[in-house]
Amino acid sequence: MTTKLKSLSICILLIGLGACSSKDHPKNDSAVEGQTAASSEALQNDIAASTVIVPKAQISPDQSLRELQLSDILAYHQIRYPTKWEIEGVGESTFNGNYDLIHPQLNLAPNQIFVIGNQNHDPQDNYLFIDMTNDEYFKYSNNMAINNIRYMKAPHIEPKQEFEKTQDYEARVQQEKQNAESKVTDYDLKLLEQVLNRSVRDIYLSHSNASYEYDADHEQMTVRYGQDIRSVVFMESEVIFKVQPELAKQIAEHFIQLRLGYVFNFKNNQLSLNGVFFYFNQPGNHDRRRNNIVDVMYVSPVFKPLSFKQRSAVELARQSVDDAFKQLKTMPFQDVSHAPVWNFKFGLDNYLSPETLLQKYPKPVIPEEPEELDYIPVEE
Repeated sequence: MTTKLKSLSICILLIGLGACSSKDHPKNDSAVEGQTAASSEALQNDIAASTVIVPKAQISPDQSLRELQLSDILAYHQIRYPTKWEIEGVGESTFNGNYDLIHPQLNLAPNQIFVIGNQNHDPQDNYLFIDMTNDEYFKYSNNMAINNIRYMKAPHIEPKQEFEKTQDYEARVQQEKQNAESKVTDYDLKLLEQVLNRSVRDIYLSHSNASYEYDADHEQMTVRYGQDIRSVVFMESEVIFKVQPELAKQIAEHFIQLRLGYVFNFKNNQLSLNGVFFYFNQPGNHDRRRNNIVDVMYVSPVFKPLSFKQRSAVELARQSVDDAFKQLKTMPFQDVSHAPVWNFKFGLDNYLSPETLLQKYPKPVIPEEPEELDYIPVEE
């Protein structure tokens, strides 16, 4: 079974109005078109340069810290920090084709990214959601991106073999380091997009106690949805956006099939919310040979929120507070459209290295049991 991106027209569900007709577009003057192309190319170059968060030359290789030692600290002090297996997996195809199917349909600008999450991610691993009431999600993803580059810069090199000359061994080490360096990229917007998606689970409306309301007179739709751990909701969101009745009806009719994604703008190493969109993947029909199924990805336009609010009891859940869910229901919603989280700057200034973590939180010392126990005879 293979997956192919199927071209979608305006007539198919949830595609923006007026997108498929070219007869209404005026002809371009050739001279103006040439100037526009040159200006566009210059703009693209400027944007490409501005989307490098940290050049790879400024990031040092990993010091091969023991993963077991770091894991012990994280568990003991209840710290969120990317694990080695997460760092190793950055860049792998973990979205089951959803990313590649959605990306061409969003028509994003070079300084924009989208986040749909990872449907294979278990939020119990790091207690992270797309939670804008604090900056934990951004800090975690920033650490993961930088550690990924550090990991890639320091390849695992087999020790010197018994019959290997020292000169040959040193040449092999140098070659493997060069090979690793050639594969490393800058910490750029693409890598940031990868780690932001990998750090959290996707938002499936049918699994999140979601609901909607539509005000036809004002053409406004309100969507409420939760994010859960083991079927217990610890965070709730409410987004209000403007949408025409025809499209609102389509969203409502397919509501339980929909998943939700975010589009972010990037500027000066900071993110801002551009909008939300809905999508769902539906298997198509077998071809004539019945050995190939074409998956169709339906993607809505990106809606700019009129209002975006959240409330979160994730920290309470992480601290194993028994009534975290009940406390969530008593919390007021926060307007996160202009929350402090948007002031977070990605890069080295807000990076927490494993070395710093080990210094700040020493590994707990567990008393060793004596090898032999001396038994005191009991007098009868």
